Amino acid sequence: MIRKAALLAMFLVGVRNEPQGPAYLPPGPRTGGGGTGHPDDWAGDPANYEFSYEVQDAAAGLDFGHREMRKDMEATGTYHVLLPDGRTQFVDYIADQNGYRPMIRYEGTATYPAPGPAQEGYKYNSFAHRSSLRRLAPGIPERMRDALDTGEYSSGM
Repeated sequence: MIRKAALLAMFLVGVRNEPQGPAYLPPGPRTGGGGTGHPDDWAGDPANYEFSYEVQDAAAGLDFGHREMRKDMEATGTYHVLLPDGRTQFVDYIADQNGYRPMIRYEGTATYPAPGPAQEGYKYNSFAHRSSLRRLAPGIPERMRDALDTGEYSSGM
């Protein structure tokens, strides 16, 4: 039996030492003039683009958008969003070798709902809570069950 266990252990050690697939190596040089496809190969290419989008849905109360332009190492843009208080927040920005520099401004006047009658929040139903405790913990002592029914139980803490 020990011989079989030792043989099995040697087999498993041998299997674990075998490479399980091709080893990960850095990309090698390619023939044919193309790059390796690695992002470092793209570092010299200028990044030039422009995009924008707008979302306006009056029924849902949505109004936001973004516009950006990039030329080489500088990106400029603006985005805006309608805030819950009715104002629109605008962020104009420049991102370049000196970092991200936003300029924030607001348009409109903040408005808030008029105070109304005190609204009732969540009401805790202690009787329902005690009843559910009794159902969930039927093995609790009788004195504790009675205290749960009357709300007079204290854990002593």
